[in-house]
Amino acid sequence: MNIWSRFFGRKSAVPRSGYENWLINLPLDSGDDRTMDDYPALRKVPYEYENSSQECLEKCEHEITIQPDADLPYTWAANCLKAQGRIHDAEEILRRGICDARRKTLLLTDLAKLHHEQKNVIGMVECFVAATRTQRQNLIDHDPYLYIAYIAYGCSDNTLEPTATRAKQIAQSMGYDFEPGFANSLMQLANTKRGDVAKILQYTEWPK
Repeated sequence: MNIWSRFFGRKSAVPRSGYENWLINLPLDSGDDRTMDDYPALRKVPYEYENSSQECLEKCEHEITIQPDADLPYTWAANCLKAQGRIHDAEEILRRGICDARRKTLLLTDLAKLHHEQKNVIGMVECFVAATRTQRQNLIDHDPYLYIAYIAYGCSDNTLEPTATRAKQIAQSMGYDFEPGFANSLMQLANTKRGDVAKILQYTEWPK
């Protein structure tokens, strides 16, 4: 039985809904200073096939087997699976990474973007908010705050104006600004379930 069979054959510890419990209890990122040099199998994948080939998927399997607490192999594996049209499997491997990797923030952002592509509004917002909670003591990724700003603006709710403004300021402090095309897509999606979205956004955590 290969690693994918083990992963996809058991229920993920990261639930598909019920943000009240899992968002609150999600652990913080642990320090992880590994670089590409620490993934010898992935370094052997030709650049032009990165994140898309069966060879890359097999290399990811190898790296996950020997370094299950590293986030990068899960991201690459998910990209390979998505390129092959295996969206459910891509989602499940990201969930396993969120459970097992020391650094969870980037995987949560990846899963949120995958939910966005599938127009899963609640799953998308849950994961962006979760990514603010895992990095609240060590800010490593501006994306969740940037996207939360879009989402909050899209809800057309005056009570969310402070959330949108603060999230935008955090993203801009890291040198980033709005992306009009993606912003419009997020705002339109958020507006379709703005009541539920507003409740989830209350769990957004701000950097210390």
